[in-house]
Amino acid sequence: MATKLAQKTALTKPAMRSIAPGNTFDYEDVPTGMEHADREAFMLPFLQVLQKLSPQVDKGAHEYIKGASDGDIYNSATGEVYSGQEGVLVLPVRFHHCYTLWTIREKGGGFKGEESTESDVMRGTTRDEKGRMIRPDGSTQVVDTRVHAVILLGDDGPTPALLSMTSTQIKKSRRWMTAMQQIMMEEGGRLPRPLPTLAHVWKLTTVAERNDKGNWSGWHIEHVGLNEDEIAFSAARAFAKSLEAGSVKMRTNAQPPEEQ
Repeated sequence: MATKLAQKTALTKPAMRSIAPGNTFDYEDVPTGMEHADREAFMLPFLQVLQKLSPQVDKGAHEYIKGASDGDIYNSATGEVYSGQEGVLVLPVRFHHCYTLWTIREKGGGFKGEESTESDVMRGTTRDEKGRMIRPDGSTQVVDTRVHAVILLGDDGPTPALLSMTSTQIKKSRRWMTAMQQIMMEEGGRLPRPLPTLAHVWKLTTVAERNDKGNWSGWHIEHVGLNEDEIAFSAARAFAKSLEAGSVKMRTNAQPPEEQ
């Protein structure tokens, strides 16, 4: 798969690709081949900040991507890597808050699913010496998870994507949500009103962070301006409607919390 590093990032103006058939066949009445595909048949890309322990930067791992380094942004569906310094451009579409469940690493690790914030999954949890919220069974970690559905403005045109934020990145999610809510549109003689989040372009880059427990790479989010690309807007609106209808589900990525 193609790898996009510092010299080729997702910051170019999105372009719609059009492929002309190399023959004279009439495709008008031919089935698309997608008639029986449900939402389980497709993978939504996750945008993930690579860390020092991520397999994509480990030369001994089969997931290794040549040229990738910690602090870069990884696209889980396409295998593309973007420079964390250059970043990517996105249109925010929808927000999802949930709890994800994990078997702790000492017990073998592994994703165990997600629960609604309205569930009682936090009942009886205690914080262990590593600061993790552990269920009464002693082996299940509960992780507060914020998922943002976005349209990625890439070289190949606008595409849906997701990114999840946990732990230290939750503050980033809250600030982002607050900033989006506070951006108002003024129209002559009318009270200012907030625009849909998908009306705005945001730039996601990464920064080095640290505390007394270690260091890692985290998200940096800044507002670019109003989206003026009609194709990107149409893609964002269609994605929003599919999420609202449930034809596409905002699932968290099965990425261990230590690596997010």
